[in-house]
Amino acid sequence: MILRLAEVLHDALPGRFDPEHLSVAALSATHPKFLVFERDRSRPSCVVEIGPVAQMRRHHGVLMALHARIPTLVPEPLACTQWDLDSAICVQGGLAGLPWFALRREFRTPRQWQKLLDDAVRALCLFQMAAHCERGWSTTVHPGDALRAEMRACVDAGMAFDPAVLSLVMRRAERLDDVGAMESQWQHGDFSLNNLLVSGDSVGIIDFDEFGETSMPLHDEFGLALSMRLSQEGACDLSWATCLDSSVRYAAERGRYDERVVEGLLLHHLLWRIHRSLASPARSALRQSLLTILNAFAANPGAWLSSH
Repeated sequence: MILRLAEVLHDALPGRFDPEHLSVAALSATHPKFLVFERDRSRPSCVVEIGPVAQMRRHHGVLMALHARIPTLVPEPLACTQWDLDSAICVQGGLAGLPWFALRREFRTPRQWQKLLDDAVRALCLFQMAAHCERGWSTTVHPGDALRAEMRACVDAGMAFDPAVLSLVMRRAERLDDVGAMESQWQHGDFSLNNLLVSGDSVGIIDFDEFGETSMPLHDEFGLALSMRLSQEGACDLSWATCLDSSVRYAAERGRYDERVVEGLLLHHLLWRIHRSLASPARSALRQSLLTILNAFAANPGAWLSSH
């Protein structure tokens, strides 16, 4: 595949790229993904991904809708073409910015990390407003039922939880029942530093493979908050409580969620991610980190979340 990229790009986008000056970097991802550079090595000219036809077409459609509303935040969808009977190629424009693994070289103080987090929260707000405007991307969720369902799914898959976790889940599910149905838009699903590109005061958003797989309110805010420390190997010295408060405060106030509701939504986020991690051996380390967070949170919720 990598040897045919110039040909693929010529067929999909005639004259768009100079085949004499292309260089390619392969990424480790769920599907084969390649960064394609021309003369400017500071940012890719495009990203090429190959995957199942339906998934690639959906991905292309999502980017078309989002790019029309927030063109500076998401990649430009360039082409989506058939590759073989089962696969399609999705080509999107490249975004400038530092990936997650380079951030710890540039961000060294709590003030710098806080500014990065604030910039990411603003990007998330713009992304959510764009998603909310799209017909068919909003839905009604029943958060108490959803929380219990994630706990059952984890237990049925063989997970064992501390009694404190089980007790807190049941109590917070009852509080979510009191709130009743919630209107929410589709979530990115994996809104984290791993899927952001940071450039100056701007933040680009990538990787929409899990877009729409949950509509649970605050899911993306929690994903961002936890990634500040989970992805940086100790380089980010903001506390868990600071990361969560900075990420969640505005959305919780807008939704008028009290502290018990926020706790229930955080439990759902953790269990949702733990459940999904069970399908991938590569996510075993992440699963253990999430379990550690879940146990610590259940033991003392007040140390993790401020009142809203």
